[in-house]
Order: sequence, then structure tokens, then C-alpha cells
Amino acid sequence: MSIKRRGKCGGCGKPVRLSAWSCKECNEIKAKRRSEIREERLLAEICIDCGESPSTEDSGRCVICRAKHKESQKKWNINHKAASALFTCRFCKQEFEAPAKNRRVFCSPLCRQRDYIQSKPVLLVDVTVTCIECAKDFVYQRNQSSIARLRTLCSRKCKIRAQWRRRKYAIDIGKFRQLKEKQEGKCYICKDEYPVLQIDHDHKTGKVRGLLCRRCNIALGMLKDSNESLNRAIAYLKNPPAA
Repeated sequence: MSIKRRGKCGGCGKPVRLSAWSCKECNEIKAKRRSEIREERLLAEICIDCGESPSTEDSGRCVICRAKHKESQKKWNINHKAASALFTCRFCKQEFEAPAKNRRVFCSPLCRQRDYIQSKPVLLVDVTVTCIECAKDFVYQRNQSSIARLRTLCSRKCKIRAQWRRRKYAIDIGKFRQLKEKQEGKCYICKDEYPVLQIDHDHKTGKVRGLLCRRCNIALGMLKDSNESLNRAIAYLKNPPAA
């Protein structure tokens, strides 16, 4: 069990970390007081660093403090530049600046990936795959040494259709094909075969009910999914009033 060593705040005496001189509240009070002193010195037109000599520039510093500030900035810039070095990217051959400890070879992860792809042998082979959306066979060229999975959609149109079905009806291509096989590729109402069947869903609950052709789906929508309207339509067809 490790014991955390603690010290006391120099301002209020609260327990703090041993590496800290004061607590968070005292630090905030000191920072607020520092900003107030700075504003007072700016209004009095005296140096914001030493508070004795009159300020001679817009930054609010006297001549001596201004020289000290410039010298400290110059030292910081020299130390900062000494920690970095220039390297040449192996792929794009452009020079870039990076920390000297790293000894980087590539300027970005993209250049690293492109160099890796170019170094691999490319053996293109023709692959025949069946589209899971339209059930058509399509051929495309694929790198034989690639570990990526095979394509499952033949075109952008099929991809958009699959994404739209998943987003609107929350049904993937697997459930859609199972439902289509269960109905033997036919409309559930008219029992006619169609190359494309539409998904019928309940407008109140949003649940998928089945697959219908375009005409039957529009007919249900026109009748507002009402059982009473459908029963009256059946009675109308059996016994029309004009007969």
C-alpha cells in the first residue's frame, strides 16, 4: 500500500501534494491579484514587471524590463529549435520538422501507408461474386495478397438501397432475403412474381409486416390500412349496388 506524502499550503495551511507550494484556491487568488496589479500599473503608466520605472511602450514595460523580456524569449526560441531537426520523408521526399529524438522516416501516417502498399507485390486477379442486393454476378479485380474481405455489393446504387433499408426499416439484407424466400419471391396479396418487391410496414408502430408489389402497397396506403374499409371493398366487389 503506497502512502502519499503531503505538505501544507503556504497561504491557508491546507494539506497539498508535496510538490505543490499552495492549494488551488490560493493559486486562483494569487492570479486574480496579479491581474489586478497589472491593470493598476497600466493605468498608472508604470512598468508592469518592476513597478518602479515609467513604461515607454505599448506593452507596458520599461527599457530594462523590455530588454530582459526579449532576451528570455530569444533563449526560449534557441532551446526550442535545438530540440527539433529537419528530416526528409521517404515517400514524398519533402522536408519536415520533428523532434530530434524521434528520427522519423515519414512525414505523416498517410505516407507510411502508401509506402507500405507500394512495397507489397500487386497481383490482380478477376473475382466473381454474387451481389447480396440484386442477386446478380459481377466481376472485379482484386489484389491476391490483400487481406481485405470480398466485395458484397456490385454498384453504388445497391449500396445506397441497402443503407436506406437499414436506416428506414431497421432490417438488413439477411432478414430481407429470408422474408423473400419465405414468400417465394411473390407478393403476399396478389401472389404474382416481381423482380423487385417493396417493404410494407405499419405506419403507427413502424414494424415490418411483409413484402408487397407496388400496386398492392399503394392500395393499402389508399385505404389507410383500415380493416373496415377493406371489408367494405370486398362486400362492394361481391354485391355492387348498381347490379
